[in-house]
Order: sequence, then structure tokens, then C-alpha cells
Amino acid sequence: AGEENNAFAAASDKVLMTGYLDTGNSTTTTVGITGLPTELTGGDGYDVYVYTLGGTAGRGGGYRILAGDGTTALKDWVDAQSAQNPTDFTEAVPAAGTWAVGTYIKFSNLSAADIQVVASTVSPHGYSGTPRAPINAIQFVPSTGAPPPVFTEFTRNTDGSLTISWTGGGVLQVTTDIGSGMWQTVDGATSPYTFTPEAPMMFGRVLAQ
Repeated sequence: AGEENNAFAAASDKVLMTGYLDTGNSTTTTVGITGLPTELTGGDGYDVYVYTLGGTAGRGGGYRILAGDGTTALKDWVDAQSAQNPTDFTEAVPAAGTWAVGTYIKFSNLSAADIQVVASTVSPHGYSGTPRAPINAIQFVPSTGAPPPVFTEFTRNTDGSLTISWTGGGVLQVTTDIGSGMWQTVDGATSPYTFTPEAPMMFGRVLAQ
């Protein structure tokens, strides 16, 4: 639609937060996920990060987690609206009587192998005259209490090399084709990490260990 509400610096983050599942007025999007492995469901369970950023700031909707049967609520509604041209990932933290603003919602301490992620603009969960409840991505992280790794800085050096920084530890991976699903681990890479690009376009991500 020609809408642009995305000021992420890292190319991979910008791609991630550009495309999204959308809703219209008074509609609901449901994403069913089944067969989560015991590495997530066992022990302390897992957290679900729902990334939300529409093409226009100030539109919002409600999000919650249901059990796989679609009838049992595992996590209650969080009403959130899109931030204005965000440059980094920020959690939309709910507070009584207000709409949370951010780029992701965190649902903590789940253990079900099958869940449904629900995004709705049905009253009273629609925000603004044109409510939207986008879903850009869904991430699963073991419930260790530590936040997932996040890129924080990208610097182009005078010698042509690049320096990237991130928080949260993790393993750096790169690819020249984000659509291929083929990622290569950069052995021994820690933040900040400096390298010379080997291709005209490269994408990076950091996986939690």
C-alpha cells in the first residue's frame, strides 16, 4: 500500500519487520503451532515473542495465547499499538488502562506443545479509527529469564569493513540469501564483531544459546 513505518538499520531486521499478517476492522488472525519439541516444553518451559509492526503507527489490536484446542486461554489479552518508525526492538509492556507501545509482545512461561497465537481487532481490542493487529514473526525462547540476543549497532568503517554489535550473547549466523533458509555460523564471533563483506548483500542474525 506504499506505507512505510520501519526505520531499522540492520537489513535483516528491516526485512523481518516489513512483511506481516494483517487484520481488518473487527477481524481476527489465528496462527496455529503444533509439535513444539521437549527442548522448549520441558524444564522451565518457553517464552513466546510476537513481533508486531504495521505499516502505519498508532494502529493497534489485542494479542493472546490459546491452547492448541483453541478454547483454553493460556495467556490473557495484551492490547498494543504500533510504534512510530522504530529503529530498535522494544517490548510493548501492558499497563492498566493504557495501550502498550512497542515492536514485540512477550508471553512468558508456557509449556504446551500446541498453541494458537491470536491477534484481533474485534471490540474492545481494536485501537484507532482504523484498527490493525499485525504479526511480523513469532519467536520461541527457553524461559531462562534472559532476553533474546538483539543487534544494537552497525558501523561501516573507512577501510570497507563492517562492525556489528549485539547484546545477549548467542551465536552469529550469516547468509547471502535470506529466502533460502541456509545460514552459516560464524565460529568464535563475539560482540563487537568486525568483518569484510564477501558479497554485495549479506544478512545476519544472532541465535540464543
